[in-house]
Amino acid sequence: MNDLIVNRIVVFNALRISCVTSIGLLFMIIVFNSILNDFNSSIEILFNLTLPSFISLYILPKIFFKRFERVKNKEIIRESFGFKEFALYIFVNLIGFCIALRNSNLQDNLVLLFHYDIICYSEEYVYRKLILNVLCTRLSKFLSIVISATLFAFILHINENIFINLLLRFPLGIILGLIATKTKCLRYSWLAHVFYDLMMIYV
Repeated sequence: MNDLIVNRIVVFNALRISCVTSIGLLFMIIVFNSILNDFNSSIEILFNLTLPSFISLYILPKIFFKRFERVKNKEIIRESFGFKEFALYIFVNLIGFCIALRNSNLQDNLVLLFHYDIICYSEEYVYRKLILNVLCTRLSKFLSIVISATLFAFILHINENIFINLLLRFPLGIILGLIATKTKCLRYSWLAHVFYDLMMIYV
C-alpha cells in the first residue's frame, strides 16, 4: 500500500475513534438521564454526566480500542502515574478546593471538582492517548496534534457554539497535544485540562 492510502487509513481510524466515542457518550447521557433523574442537582451531575462520560470515553474505549493503544509497539504517549504526578494532582485539586471554598455551596463545588477530574481524564485518554498514538505512527507530531485538536473541538464538543470551539477548544486541544507529546505522558495534559476547566468555571 502506498503511503497516502496508509495515512488516510490512520486519519480515518482517528476519526472513527472520535465519532464512536462521541456517539457513545450521547447515547449514555440519554440513557442515564432517562433512568436516573431523582437526585439533587449536585449528585445528579455525577450520575447523568460524569458516569456516562467515564464509561463512554474511558471504559468502553479501553475495551474496544485496545489494539489502538499500542500501534506496532510505538506508543508515543503513556498512561503512568507516580508520586510526583500524584503530588501535582493534589496541588491542582487544592487550588480547585480553595476556589470552591469561596463559593456559597461547598458540596456542589466539590462535586464539580470531582466531575472535572473524571471528565478531563476520560477526554485526555481518547484524544491524547488513543488518537494521538494512532496518528503519530504515520504522521508528523504537529499534524497529529492539529488533527486531534480538531476532532476534540469539533466532534466531541459538536453541541457547543462553533466559534467557542474554534477560539477556545481548538487552541486548548493544540496546547494539550503539545504537552502530551512533549512529556510523552497523559498525566500532565490531564492536569492542565483540569486546571483550564476549573479556571473557566470559577475565575
